[in-house]
Amino acid sequence: MSEYKSFSYIGSKTKLLTFIEEHICLYINKPLNEISLFADLFSGSGIVSYYLVQKGCKNIITNDIQHYAYILSSVLTKKDVNLEKIINLINNLNNINCENPSCIDFIYSNYTPTKNCERMYFTIENGIKIDRIRQAIEKYYLENTINNKEYRLLLKILLYSVTSVANTSAVFGAYLKQYKKTALKSLKMDTELLLKLSSNTITHTFYNKDITELLDNMNQDNIEVCYIDSPYTANRGYHDNYGLLETISKYDNPKIHGKTGLRDDISTKSKFCSKVQAVIEFEKILFKIKSKYIFISYNSESIVPKEKMIELLELYWNNIICYEKEYKRFKSNNNGEQDKTVQEYLFAATRKVQVIL
Repeated sequence: MSEYKSFSYIGSKTKLLTFIEEHICLYINKPLNEISLFADLFSGSGIVSYYLVQKGCKNIITNDIQHYAYILSSVLTKKDVNLEKIINLINNLNNINCENPSCIDFIYSNYTPTKNCERMYFTIENGIKIDRIRQAIEKYYLENTINNKEYRLLLKILLYSVTSVANTSAVFGAYLKQYKKTALKSLKMDTELLLKLSSNTITHTFYNKDITELLDNMNQDNIEVCYIDSPYTANRGYHDNYGLLETISKYDNPKIHGKTGLRDDISTKSKFCSKVQAVIEFEKILFKIKSKYIFISYNSESIVPKEKMIELLELYWNNIICYEKEYKRFKSNNNGEQDKTVQEYLFAATRKVQVIL
């Protein structure tokens, strides 16, 4: 099976895929390739859905409120992609003209150490190149040189190339005070990612929506398995930790603030990262989800305790089981706790036939 190309990502399930597969299959009593429709509603980097596709699942729904995550998870296969054309375009982008930067080059102006900016997320060279590549991809799409999927694929490859030269510890909430070795390398769009795309032909529906809005408007009649991997910490969420990727993905020249240049836009800030709102939001979506089965990835450091999650599930779901696995926690820096382990949870349940309001 082709390995999914990924990068350091909070809550990544890369090392938990076999654990998730084993217990989904155990609970529903059939292999992944027999699932009629799998909905991954907090899809993040797309690692879980990609794994399902590689295992033969033919019908996938992905969704994430963060635009960069929507881009990453919306392209899982080579279907509707002219690979020869994309490779040629990538070669052109890697040799793009980076002379005479100006104020319209947003990343260069706001995230590299220029005369009017101290931020060191990228070298000046890489900041300009990110801008010029992003502008070129937009032009390709507007001029119909590429279709919508090819547009998202080029953005996906750009986001991966950005993470490989970013001067950060792992997340994008702050930059390092000195350039690390990888940040000094010249940014390069990597065609290797094309080889990681699945050749399987699938039905893939993808969304970039708040989950509550999605559930209110999406036809759920045929969803067999719904998988939930929501944000789970009360510290900085994905909105702040990956806000720079959001800006590059949208290229919307947002208002930014503070020493680290965080986005002012809070429309994608997750309520699941709020100690006050997380329980309310879980109860809301557990009522709205109508799939036959539900699986929820969570862990022992999450906002909602294990016992409370089971209590919420019991309102609308039956046959609740919590599978557990000891797992090394994600760390974005070396602060002496990188070897700390947590209990990874996978809650499983079946939908009640009738919900009494």
